[in-house]
Amino acid sequence: METKFSVHIDGKDHFRFIMSELWFQIIIISIAAFLAFGGYSVYSIYNKLGAGHSLLMPNILANLGLIAGVILVVDVIFILICRSVANRRNEESAAYNELTVRFDQETLRFSCEAADLCVRWENLAACKETGQAFVFDLNGLNRIQLPKRGMEPADVETLRAFVFARSGAEKQEENQDEAMLHTMLDNERQPIESESEEPPVKKNTDEEIKPAEDGREPSEHAAGEVADAAGEVASPGAEVAGGDGGDGI
Repeated sequence: METKFSVHIDGKDHFRFIMSELWFQIIIISIAAFLAFGGYSVYSIYNKLGAGHSLLMPNILANLGLIAGVILVVDVIFILICRSVANRRNEESAAYNELTVRFDQETLRFSCEAADLCVRWENLAACKETGQAFVFDLNGLNRIQLPKRGMEPADVETLRAFVFARSGAEKQEENQDEAMLHTMLDNERQPIESESEEPPVKKNTDEEIKPAEDGREPSEHAAGEVADAAGEVASPGAEVAGGDGGDGI
């Protein structure tokens, strides 16, 4: 089932879009500038007046307040410049400000006086929902912003469901790519690990030859046993020979 609605984009929408891209950078740059200039100011005043001077803290606080005021004025001037850029962009893109949107399970179509664009959901580079609008990233460079204020609540819920489904598909694809990468890395590590492993040492299943109790080596102990056995065999013969001699006497 196809859903269709129309949206009017004005200068405020362009300004919100610009600020949504730059507000984080503005805050970070402002904090960094305050810390840098404030630190330098405190260091200079401390070296000039000394630790025990009665005007040390008032001068430090006055300089920090002055630095914060200057940074705030610069931020306001930058925001006014962004507002001027948004108004000029709105005038230049007047043919694109009246936008008709159609979407279904497979495609998303944007139509206006100057152009007609149809893109499949899976071909979008990214899509997200902000507090004021839906933002569709077509190719990483071109983006289309749909403000919510010109949409019916039912259209907002329907489009949110499609955007949520698309975001879930992106996360699933990222998880699959990550799992595939881990699998490839594991397959590459296995040959390296198998080559680095030492060959298994064959264990001797025979009983270990223990040294004799008298401290001799196993070979000496075996030679001694042979000699003892030979002596036992020779001794009976000697006794017989002795007996015969006695009888002769």
